[in-house]
This record gives sequence, structure tokens and C-alpha cells, in this order.
Amino acid sequence: MTLDRTFHILLVSDDRALESEVGAALATLPGVRAVTVHASTLREAVETARTRQPDVVIFQMDSDIEKVRTLTRDMAETAPGARVIAAYRRDAFPDPEAESGLIIQALRAQVLDFLRMPISAQELRQLLERLFRTPHRTSGAAGLVTTFFSHKGGVGKSTLAVNTACLLARRHPDRVLLVDASLQLGVCAPMLDLEPDYTVRDAAGELDRLDATLLQRLTARHPSGLHLLAAPSTLEAATEIDDRALARILALARRSYDHVVVDTFPLLDAVVLGALDLSDTAVIVTSPAVPVVTSTAHLLETLVGVGIDRNRLALVLNQSHPTYMGQAGPADVAARTGFDVEAVVAFDRRVPASQSTGQPTVLATRGRSFRRGIARIADFVEARRPVAMREAPTADVESEREPEVQLP
Repeated sequence: MTLDRTFHILLVSDDRALESEVGAALATLPGVRAVTVHASTLREAVETARTRQPDVVIFQMDSDIEKVRTLTRDMAETAPGARVIAAYRRDAFPDPEAESGLIIQALRAQVLDFLRMPISAQELRQLLERLFRTPHRTSGAAGLVTTFFSHKGGVGKSTLAVNTACLLARRHPDRVLLVDASLQLGVCAPMLDLEPDYTVRDAAGELDRLDATLLQRLTARHPSGLHLLAAPSTLEAATEIDDRALARILALARRSYDHVVVDTFPLLDAVVLGALDLSDTAVIVTSPAVPVVTSTAHLLETLVGVGIDRNRLALVLNQSHPTYMGQAGPADVAARTGFDVEAVVAFDRRVPASQSTGQPTVLATRGRSFRRGIARIADFVEARRPVAMREAPTADVESEREPEVQLP
């Protein structure tokens, strides 16, 4: 079985040994992508789970079964999709009978599986395979979060985010959410010709009672089948949203939609880092201008340096202007940044007009070269889903796909 997804793991222990052992084991598992966060106390674990909505909760178990029952009960209420796993040391028990007795009680308390410490990479892989071998999507299965980011405005980041979200929505109607997290200057709503009644601010104001039903009510629906959670309408409202609020919204959204696409403000602050940390794919958008490519290389180094797994970073070259002498090509960009260019989006003169009319170019009957680039991004994003969970495209969508071509 291929562990073809990103795992969000909450580690609960009053010391950092569990975090170190799980981290070391994950580092030796090729192809396994994981985002981990640590909580030292049960109260902290509950708050983190409410915000992050993890796939797996691994806690260090001792002989206190009441603590186990409390943790599993609280996790069932705050993160119902999470699998709760107990990690323990055999020398913590006086004899094998005490060990087996506690395991039986833990199973009755809804602990799904166990890991012996020190944790080995092989046992961790086997555990993940057991937990996620189910081929069909369940109500607790998580969708994919894709965040578009650039350190510089004007490179077409929002255009690519909106068009990619629309194409994904054509493939999965009413199962794709676009979150405009460019809080200070959101443009997704006008680019879709929508006038939303609610925004991210409303969702952040309802964190204590926010659920899938309320989240959907706060969105605006586009004719393509895309749902939009719009950016705040004022700068004052934007200042009320912090990284914790956005993380909670995204964690719930990935439980409610197949795809969550996030547009961001071109500033690497706590809100953007929080979105990137929760993302299965971070699409970094650059332009052919050499100074922009150079600064993008520094940005990618910074993201890797702060702990963003480079396997979750996807570099996209957006040719938002007509070809000009001296611009960088895909090979130049790859050589300068050390990242392959996953997609090149060709210049299309219709794009600026579509931004003014609110009619995304990817949904138009013309603009095949532009659509080809957007389709490459969408295909790359969809490839993050486990193979058994990928849905066959409809006939209409299939007919729009372009033949594979070599990047220019």
C-alpha cells in the first residue's frame, strides 16, 4: 500500500520523547508526508485538536486508565475524524498481565491501536497502513488543502487560485471551497462576480459553534459549483482574524469538502504560515522576471527552513505578460530555485478582461493554452489524493483536457 497523502498528527505527552521518536521514524519513511504538532497537557491537546482537526492522535499512555478515557471522550467530541493511538513503554508495567489488562481497558475506551516505544519506522508505517487502508471516503476522511502563495503582488497568484478552484469545482461540483485568506486585500469575490453576504470574519466570530452546516451557510456559491468564503470587506475586520482562527476554519473545511483552495496575502506572516502548515500542497507562484525568480528562490529556502516539507511545495511559473527579451524560462527557474516547475501558465490577453467581468478564463470556451496550464496545476493537486479515492472525471471534464505537451 502507498501512503499517498499528507498525515496531520497530534502528539500528546508531558515530555518530548514521543515527539522525537515519531519525528525520527517519519524521517526514515520515504514518500510519507506528515505535519506534526505537540501538546503537553490534555487541555492543550483538546484545544489543539479543535483547531487542527488531526487525522491521528498519538498519546503516551501510562497506567492511568481514567486519563485514557477522558482523552478519547474529549477527542470524539472535538475531532471526531481523528484516530486515537496509544504509545507506551513496556517497562512502565510490572508484568505482562498488567500490560495486557491495560490494553484491553484502553480498547474498550475506544483506543484504535498501539505503538511500543521506542517507536520504529516499520511499526509506524504498518500502523498508518492499517488505519488508512480503507479505499472509500468516509464522513471523517479529510479533503485536500491547497494554498497559493507568492512573496510579491502582481504575479497572478489570485488569478491562478481562482481559476484552479473553478476547474476543480467543475470536476467536483459543490465539493470545492475557495477561502480568500488575502485578508487585507481580498479579490476573489469580484473575480467571480459574487457579492457575498458573509466573510471569513463571520466564520472566525463563530468558532465555538462552527460546524460543517454553518460553514456552508457562510459561503457564496458560484455557477461553476464552487463555494467561496470571502475575505473581510474592511481592513478593520481583517485585523480580527489570527492564525488560530484561520487554522480552525481550514481544519473544519477539509472535513467538509474534497478540496479547499486558499488564496493568501503576499506577506509571510503568522496567518500565511498557519495556512501553509495545514496544506497538503503549497503552490508557490513566480513570474519570468529574473529579480522575481531570484527572490522566489530565497522564499523557498525560507519556507523549508521554517519546517515546511519541500515535498509539499509546488513551484508554478505564471507568464502573466507577453514574452519579452531576457525573461526566465522553466529550465532557468528550476536551476535558480532548485525546484522543478510543476506547471507553466501561458499568457492570455483575455485574463485581464476576465478579472474585470468576473468570468474566470478557465471556464470560457476559448483560451486553451491558459486552461492547459491551470489543468496541470489541478492535476498535480488531485494527484495528492490516495489512488483509490480519486474519482473518474465526467465526460464533459475529460473532453476539456488537453494533450500532454512539453513545457516551453
